[in-house]
Amino acid sequence: MKKEGKGKKRILGSGVRVLVCGVIGWGIGFLGAMGLERGGVRLSVGAIIGILVLMAAAYYLQLILHEGGHLIFGAATGYRFSSFRIGSLMLMKTEGKYKIKRMSVAGTGGQCLMLPPEYREDFPVVLYNLGGSLWNLLTGGVCLAAFFGISVVWLKIFFLWMGVFGILVGLLNGIPMRLGGIDNDGKNIQSALKNKERRRAFWLQLQVSGKQAENVRLKDLPDEWFVFSEEETGDSLSDGVMVLAMGRLIDAHRFEEAEMLGERILEKKESLLSIYRYSVEGEMLFLELIGRRRKEMVDKCNSPEYQKWQKAMKNFPSVLRQQYAYALLYEEDREKAGKIREKFEKAAKTYPYEGDLELERELMEIVDAHQSL
Repeated sequence: MKKEGKGKKRILGSGVRVLVCGVIGWGIGFLGAMGLERGGVRLSVGAIIGILVLMAAAYYLQLILHEGGHLIFGAATGYRFSSFRIGSLMLMKTEGKYKIKRMSVAGTGGQCLMLPPEYREDFPVVLYNLGGSLWNLLTGGVCLAAFFGISVVWLKIFFLWMGVFGILVGLLNGIPMRLGGIDNDGKNIQSALKNKERRRAFWLQLQVSGKQAENVRLKDLPDEWFVFSEEETGDSLSDGVMVLAMGRLIDAHRFEEAEMLGERILEKKESLLSIYRYSVEGEMLFLELIGRRRKEMVDKCNSPEYQKWQKAMKNFPSVLRQQYAYALLYEEDREKAGKIREKFEKAAKTYPYEGDLELERELMEIVDAHQSL
């Protein structure tokens, strides 16, 4: 059954890529067939570049509208603003002030995080999650109507792309599925509505994110927040609580307990979101490096798949800390470790979560202490 499920996921992922490429190809073909010459625009190299520029602009505008939809519908159901990110550019509210920071997460084009209302078993999850897709579909429909109602060629092209990407982004995020190793909004709704444990897990992750924005560290959060059900593992919302619990143990320097929990999480690694799986594998690598430093375990943790993910998250402080430990304790390359440390300090200047940086520096000091032994 597991192999069958993995096969279906691969087929779905391939199907989505084919769909996206097909839509782009259709759009260019449609514009050509529409007869740009009739609007006074020859289908030259310059015109094609212009079409592609408008395509990119429409796509990114629909990403902004998508996250804006989460913001609007979340606010309408009692959620409060925490952060708004497009690409790596992030606006966040911390200690009552708005600040511009930078953070990039592999597999996501953007993210609007909000603080949920006080927890109750039926607290609202649908509109906050679905708001982005609804906003895409609404604006996409309006733009397609505008496409058929105006005669200015370049405006027609722009509205066509806005309409196409609005519908596409809305459907890809609204229909429950896992894309790029991340569960989409529809999948989160489907999971959260299944039972109260998963709704609580969804609520908890937003609460933790909000506390981190206020520079509160995981180790300082209530113990009862990190109680999880083993029966719920395999679901991304519940898995997220386990990953946070492991991070909390590391924050408290309870490394042996963190390692044991990491082993339990990775027992079902095939069902984990990519970001969870490789985050845990990276921490297991780090724990091995500051612990027994067994070659076979280090090589196992530092797999080609993990290294690929590491490159995608190359400016993330925890990843840089893991690379620092690997260079200093395993490769015994001080020069390389020094360059990684410089890269860390550069990334830290715009990283949004001060509490995380405080922990990362503590862990780097532990690495330094082990190197001098």
